[in-house]
Amino acid sequence: MEKTITVPTGYVRHLLSMAESQGFDLEELLRHIDITQAELDEHSAIPAF
Repeated sequence: MEKTITVPTGYVRHLLSMAESQGFDLEELLRHIDITQAELDEHSAIPAF
């Protein structure tokens, strides 16, 4: 049985806030990893890539 590796969305939000503080475009970062803000809000973890 194959296990799915996930990342807690709290950790993802923390990384995004650090990126934003350094001037990165959050919407562009989210598009790049194919995740929406709604998905982060709805789930406690997302699949790792």
